[in-house]
Amino acid sequence: MKRSGVNTFSNSDKKLIVEHWEEFKDGTLIKNIYEDDGKGKKMLKKNGIKLDLELLEDVEMVSD
Repeated sequence: MKRSGVNTFSNSDKKLIVEHWEEFKDGTLIKNIYEDDGKGKKMLKKNGIKLDLELLEDVEMVSD
């Protein structure tokens, strides 16, 4: 695995949507998307795509 992370979104209906993503050295990107409405979480979907690494520019991660 090259890197992974979690993105969290919430809306005014107090629903929480969480995306857990993993990127692998071969360019595969896998996302697991969960939704929590306060009564328990449930998986909405899982998708995986193969990125064309030759077409991507160098990407740098920046944080505060």
